[in-house]
Amino acid sequence: RTLHIFPPSLLKLGLSAITGFRYHKPALSSTALQGTVIMSLIGEILLFGLNVYFYIIIASVIISWLIAFEVLNTSNPQAQNLVRLLNKATEPVYKPLRKYIPAIAGIDITPIIVVFGIFLLQRLVVRVFLYHPYAPFY
Repeated sequence: RTLHIFPPSLLKLGLSAITGFRYHKPALSSTALQGTVIMSLIGEILLFGLNVYFYIIIASVIISWLIAFEVLNTSNPQAQNLVRLLNKATEPVYKPLRKYIPAIAGIDITPIIVVFGIFLLQRLVVRVFLYHPYAPFY
């Protein structure tokens, strides 16, 4: 059994400091290291984009609730611009899903489906782009 209090890299570093035994990973060529760095950079950019889109969806849902409860007045030009901007960002993803997912009791659940899809995509990006067996401290 492995003790998961500390990350494995920190545990290896601590054990090497105590015992004097040095843990060596297989040497990477400079091109393989560059490939690892580029893949990590692409993964980080994709994760950032998915996080931004997640917060756009949350903002869209909150604004729609504020409009439904008449807290936000859509006759205000600034509110209209905000709603238009959020719709331009979310409708390209919502529209195809709304063909197959009907509203349940008048409640649109496509934002929930999209958020679930974002979480799945984030996990996929981490597995494909950010997990490298020979990358340092993994």
